[in-house]
Amino acid sequence: MPPSEVWRRQDAAEQATGLDPCPAGWPRPRLYGLPLPWITPVLDGVPYWTQIHGRRLLRCQQQWLCQVCGLVLSPCALVITDGELVTDAGLHHRCALLSLTVCEGLSLRMLLAVVARTDLYPLPGGPSPPWRRWRLHAAVLGAAAPVGGPAAARMLQEHQAPPLTAAHEQDRTQS
Repeated sequence: MPPSEVWRRQDAAEQATGLDPCPAGWPRPRLYGLPLPWITPVLDGVPYWTQIHGRRLLRCQQQWLCQVCGLVLSPCALVITDGELVTDAGLHHRCALLSLTVCEGLSLRMLLAVVARTDLYPLPGGPSPPWRRWRLHAAVLGAAAPVGGPAAARMLQEHQAPPLTAAHEQDRTQS
């Protein structure tokens, strides 16, 4: 099934049932023991790990949301790059750490960079998915640190937890 078909069907199912199988918030819901990134499409309880939910990624870009938890990013966020952005959206420090810990598609050959919205700009031309392909300014790419190295470890330690959603806060108070 083409990627856009998966997330379009997910959107239709959410509209019909009012249930989001992968809602924004922290902690992340889990399927098969793994945390689900907010931009991973889920259809009929099956996560499509190698695909991206196009509308959610577009929201991340337009509203400066984290691709893993779907919550608002602080003015500075992290991105994972291999020279090009791995996914065209930012991450909270905690969400980057989670991704680097559990995502098999990410490797130690990649780089971690701290960015502000102004450090990212759209690539001209190319195919037009619902989201934009981004590029890092050269100075930011030059300051990126190898994943697994001490500089990247310092970036990951400087995390601020994203706020809990109202539902998570309610769960905590009822426990």
